[in-house]
Amino acid sequence: MTNNHLDNKDANTLHYNDGYIIHIANPTVQDIDSIAKKINISTQNINKALANKDRARIDLRDNYIFTIFNSPIKIGNNSFSISPICVFLTKKNIVIISYDKVNALKYLETIDYKKMTGINVLLALMYNIASEFNAITKLIINKFESLEIELLTSTKNEDVISIMDIQRSLVFFSMSLHSNDLAIMRIIKIKDSACYNASYFDEIDEEILDDVYTENKQTIEIVATYSRIITDMMNTVASTIANNQNKFLKFLATITILLTIPMIFSSFWGMNVKVLFEGEVIGFIIVLTVSLLTTLLAIIYLWFKKILI
Repeated sequence: MTNNHLDNKDANTLHYNDGYIIHIANPTVQDIDSIAKKINISTQNINKALANKDRARIDLRDNYIFTIFNSPIKIGNNSFSISPICVFLTKKNIVIISYDKVNALKYLETIDYKKMTGINVLLALMYNIASEFNAITKLIINKFESLEIELLTSTKNEDVISIMDIQRSLVFFSMSLHSNDLAIMRIIKIKDSACYNASYFDEIDEEILDDVYTENKQTIEIVATYSRIITDMMNTVASTIANNQNKFLKFLATITILLTIPMIFSSFWGMNVKVLFEGEVIGFIIVLTVSLLTTLLAIIYLWFKKILI
């Protein structure tokens, strides 16, 4: 539904307890000002937090928590990339800022967020993003398995490029999941540390936190495993292509040698000097027979030496 508090057409709002869950994509300067007034955070602090959105992290402030984690996005038929999702969490409001047209609110559709505290909504958001990483990884794996069969039977440039797109996507996923894992570990560390007096973390649901940690770790392992498989697969394909090329060149070299033998005989008897069998009626047949027998002996020799393929 359209957010009446922000002018950005990509903004959406969900009613959440006494406040709002606000999602806005690609915020403008005016949007930042509106957000700052709504959640009582200075525009300077928001801009400073958003300035470095390339890595997942979680920062604690006096009146809010700011966190960044990465979400998967599709950029092509077989290509995926990552996009940061930034969350400002206050006691009443949750502001979600995304980029690249990521609909972050879709991650909240499957949970009863109105009965959850803000930090648990944040964890649920992180869990659903980890689940989407897992689901997309499985789609990528299925696509890879179909391409693998085609690649082993016929090496097409399009198949190789598709495999490379998949490999690149998994690299992005691996980097993002490890970055998200650091943010999750920091939440666990803060919760277990007596040095922090943050009431937010006293409200954490242990089951949700454990689910987030487990889901993210499992996805990391799946991505790592299939990244290795694809790397090994590409190395195998490269070796197969090189081996087939060597066999073909070896075959051409062998044919060249066999064709050279009758050419040598024909060259000797084609000279403008007197040669053996000159003037004989069966001279041509004798030369042809000798050249063919010599070629046959060469074929037998190459066969036994396993050079002829």
